[in-house]
Amino acid sequence: MARKRSALNSEIPTQEQPAPEEWKSLRKGDRVTLRLNPGFETGGHVDAVTHDYTVVWVTLDDGRGRQLVHSSDGVEIVLQEA
Repeated sequence: MARKRSALNSEIPTQEQPAPEEWKSLRKGDRVTLRLNPGFETGGHVDAVTHDYTVVWVTLDDGRGRQLVHSSDGVEIVLQEA
């Protein structure tokens, strides 16, 4: 069955959010800290990064799964020194 296209959906503007400069140095396997909200952060390893660096997948510590982070989410990704 075909979906009905809403005129409302076609009028929603999309906002391009460039990747933060510090995301452009991220590579698969890098140890990072995600700062989600003031006072809340979690650690993990970069699992994948898109070619334009606007999307980063992070495998969270302690088996808590993977987290997709988009540049418009307001999440800070901090590369940990080895």
